[in-house]
Amino acid sequence: MSEEILNFRIEYHVNQEGALYVARTVGMELTAEGNTIQEAVDNLNAAVELYYMANSISTIPRLVAYDLENHIV
Repeated sequence: MSEEILNFRIEYHVNQEGALYVARTVGMELTAEGNTIQEAVDNLNAAVELYYMANSISTIPRLVAYDLENHIV
């Protein structure tokens, strides 16, 4: 059985909190942090994938994230 790939956008916001950057999704209540904006976003993508895996959703999407506030793709 071949794996189906879904592409979709998630909205998230990145804020600096102390020495870390914190990325939060809008509507999914997932949060991740990192030492840089890119690390926070990468960690958020991993958190979304883990969310799908933990909930036994067989099709894990490939994420195309877009930060509306900071215009980061």
